[in-house]
Amino acid sequence: IWFGGAGVIHKGLDLVVEAFAQMPQCNLTICGKIEGEKDFLKIYERELGLPNIKVAGFMDPGAAEFKKLCDHSIALIYPSCSEGQAGSVVLTMHAGLLPIISRGSGMDVGDFGVILKENTIEEIKKTVQEISNLPAGALKERTVAAWKYAQAHHTREKFSDAWSAFVDILASKYQV
Repeated sequence: IWFGGAGVIHKGLDLVVEAFAQMPQCNLTICGKIEGEKDFLKIYERELGLPNIKVAGFMDPGAAEFKKLCDHSIALIYPSCSEGQAGSVVLTMHAGLLPIISRGSGMDVGDFGVILKENTIEEIKKTVQEISNLPAGALKERTVAAWKYAQAHHTREKFSDAWSAFVDILASKYQV
């Protein structure tokens, strides 16, 4: 799954589409509002029509359809060139997907995910093929670890705790 918003080139969708166009044995589902990306759609019209590449469009992450898609997928592929901390990575880890991301995605993926060494088509192909060839048991361990990491580090409660601690530090530093 590629799951992202506007600015698809910035978020690496061009690289992902080109990589999957060369891997007909692997399926890609694109989730996001890409209909506004007219130039992208025109340039990649042929690739987006391949049988292994599906454009799902915007999907509500709370919907049964999104859950079903994640249940039948292995990983998120997200080679963004720059993010503060990619919400799509956090969201899909909560859905049990293994993250295959760039350093620019701004996320820690422990030993369960993969940070691409380079944002290149060849690196994406190599990594996707390696992941897709892992035994089912290893994939399950890694996806469960991704889910557990998201539950431990990326919840509203964790954000609230971190924000409160930050405000406390500022208040003590500036004696507010």
